[in-house]
Amino acid sequence: MNRSAQDNLANKDYAAYQQFESNSAQQLIMSKDYDGAENLLNEVVSNVPKDKIISATYRAYIALAVAKNDKQQIAHYDELIIPLLQKEGDTKSAQAFQQQLESVK
Repeated sequence: MNRSAQDNLANKDYAAYQQFESNSAQQLIMSKDYDGAENLLNEVVSNVPKDKIISATYRAYIALAVAKNDKQQIAHYDELIIPLLQKEGDTKSAQAFQQQLESVK
């Protein structure tokens, strides 16, 4: 774990921690290191209380599922991110993920 990410986690700045690690996971996905990305994301969700998970974390999980063409996981994380995006006020993204969810079911 990067020093900055460690500091954010230690300070309970869960949003900054997740944003940093989600960006790192996205880079791993782009380089096709799917196992590394999944391990990193799993570590994030184990370190963050469930009610503090932000959409960036689920976006990274969805990107991983899309890269692996895992429709079951795409649907699972779409179902998690949609209400979160609505809560965050990002209805446009929520609608896009709703369409994606409908296309994989």
